Amino acid sequence: MAKKVSLMGYGCLRCGHEWLPRNKNNEPKVCPKCKNPYWDRPKKNKKFSKKSENIKKAQDKCLRKTYKTLGKGALK
Repeated sequence: MAKKVSLMGYGCLRCGHEWLPRNKNNEPKVCPKCKNPYWDRPKKNKKFSKKSENIKKAQDKCLRKTYKTLGKGALK
């Protein structure tokens, strides 16, 4: 039966690409697939989720105001 071998490599947190380094002494500067220099840092999506929350709140507020102004039959 064959032995299992584990190799130490790198993985891009932006595009998901995994690779084995050519030079084991130096850490890579960019991802070889997407060429991103921030390959070792995850994306920050908090800005977009916060923005979409604010848009949703504004839409709800507008709908409530329309509902109050026009009456119960306005949104049917």
